[in-house]
Amino acid sequence: MKHYKLYKDCSCGDFIENIGSCVCFKEIDTESDIVAGEILKIGERFYVVSATKITDELFLRKEGHFNLNKLSTDDERNITCPICGFVDVDSWEFEEDSEYVCPHCGAKLSVERNYSYDTTVVQRPIIKIVESDGVI
Repeated sequence: MKHYKLYKDCSCGDFIENIGSCVCFKEIDTESDIVAGEILKIGERFYVVSATKITDELFLRKEGHFNLNKLSTDDERNITCPICGFVDVDSWEFEEDSEYVCPHCGAKLSVERNYSYDTTVVQRPIIKIVESDGVI
């Protein structure tokens, strides 16, 4: 069993360098590793692990928009993730009708480009649910 300390909303500037000035908001136990980019569901809120320290400390950023039921977007000016709402302003760099992994939540998307972008979820991101006792 692995034990992690979770931090959020830390105003220390650089989490990795200044962990001592941040306050741990939750401790969890899990059988598997947790890495940057993974999504944790804690209560009714979703968090993305945005930084990890070599030890057992993780910094989370709270997601403002997260909809696991929305499976597509249509007629967007840029590639837009239906799940987390991430907008890729460099969409013009991608080849037409290709697969795309959202850099924000990890969802695998199918992208069609005409003069606008239609995006469909191919695979939802993996979400680890943290129980009230702190166990995943």
